[in-house]
Amino acid sequence: MSFLILLIFGKAIQIYSLVLLVRIVMSFINPDPWNPVVRFIYRITDPALEFINQFIPCRIGMIDFSPMVLMLLLNLIYKVLFNLLTR
Repeated sequence: MSFLILLIFGKAIQIYSLVLLVRIVMSFINPDPWNPVVRFIYRITDPALEFINQFIPCRIGMIDFSPMVLMLLLNLIYKVLFNLLTR
């Protein structure tokens, strides 16, 4: 049972990390903000990024490091869960 939980949670983190990576790339190419795919990606990633920005000011000049912080936190959460469930 714990393996199934770990597998599902791990895949969810991988998918969310991929969506986050797409958002990072989109910030460099400046896509159409009315595109449904762009709106979906922003709608999925904005709550987590805004939550991080409330506690940690991750912006230096024009560069926002909150996606990197979020990816590190997701990775840390997965590793802690992996260690707890595989004991």
